[in-house]
Amino acid sequence: MANFNLSETKKNELLQIAGKKLGADPNLIKEKLEAGKLDEVVGGLDPKAASRINSLLQNPAALNALLGSEQFKNILGSIAGK
Repeated sequence: MANFNLSETKKNELLQIAGKKLGADPNLIKEKLEAGKLDEVVGGLDPKAASRINSLLQNPAALNALLGSEQFKNILGSIAGK
């Protein structure tokens, strides 16, 4: 699996984006993620998106395929400023 190292600045930018999309405090999202409470974060999404994320998390092969895809690497690279 690919190793993605983001700076704290980039992580905070992603949390800000997630906060806007979810209508939630980015610091609260960070706390939930650090506590392993992804289900509480995903619960703020529309049901279709939440279902897709949960399906990926329950299927390691599909998740690895997504994380290893060129499209995902390109998106993350643009976010990371590479």
